[in-house]
Amino acid sequence: MHCEICAFKIHGQEMPFEAVVLNKTSGVGRIRARSPIDCELQKEYTFIIQAYDCGGGPSGTNWKKSHKAVVHIQVKDVNEFSPTFKETAYKATVTEGKIYDSVLQVEAMDEDCSPQYSQICNYEIVTTDVPFAIDRNGNIRNTEKLSYDKQHQYEIMVTAFDCGQKRATEDVLVQVEVKPVCKPGWQGASSGAIDLLPTPSAATNWTAGLLIDSNDMIFKFDGKQGAKIPDGIVPKNLTDQFTITMWMKHGPSPGLRAEKETILCNSDKTEMNRHHYALYVHNCRLVFLLRKDFDQADTFRPAEFHWKLDQILV
Repeated sequence: MHCEICAFKIHGQEMPFEAVVLNKTSGVGRIRARSPIDCELQKEYTFIIQAYDCGGGPSGTNWKKSHKAVVHIQVKDVNEFSPTFKETAYKATVTEGKIYDSVLQVEAMDEDCSPQYSQICNYEIVTTDVPFAIDRNGNIRNTEKLSYDKQHQYEIMVTAFDCGQKRATEDVLVQVEVKPVCKPGWQGASSGAIDLLPTPSAATNWTAGLLIDSNDMIFKFDGKQGAKIPDGIVPKNLTDQFTITMWMKHGPSPGLRAEKETILCNSDKTEMNRHHYALYVHNCRLVFLLRKDFDQADTFRPAEFHWKLDQILV
């Protein structure tokens, strides 16, 4: 009668394990890997094992074998991989003056097999002194209202940590562009520009009698008065290229809608009283009149330009 255990046999195709006998009398054995085990390739294994006594070799006829037992092996993960970001860089555009719940979302991944090491548990902004914050889901938000005048674009570096606190191999660049909003305001005149309505002074006294609205820099015209600009301030005729810049708040007309509301006019002093050039509002349209070569009677060439603007429809 044979009471010793001489071998273990694993049933299963290409199993990377082997079973060896440590003590024939007690039947204690050990299952060990025949080659390196990779959790990322396979997380668990299940196979059948049987024990054989010493009645004969594996090819003999006198040996006896045990009942079949099921072996289930789970591979324990090692935190060997670092998080990597899905994109090489991230870009977003925001409008100045707004607070966003999320400007954009960055996302990293980890190739480890276990939830502990494959999940991303934290994101962090590496760049210091920037008005942004990031949550554990990778959502970046601005912590204060951004100003285009202060800074057109922000470049921040972001990193990620898995749940084993392993940091990303490389940080990722996030570019946030600040888009300006249209703001009403005065624009400085270019060099060589002529201010037709300057602040009243000894040299510019033609605006002294005008009505003032809101502050000393805004003149008010009620349709009954105007400013007569002295000779020599403006040219008699415009060149091929010119610019007229103005700011006007158009109110309701006190008379009929068909009345012409003149903004700027340069005309003959006597007799024909022809307009050389004029800018006016007429029938809910902004009109510019230009007569080239006004001093040559044989080449009298008038031209009008009409713009239908919503701002005029008051």
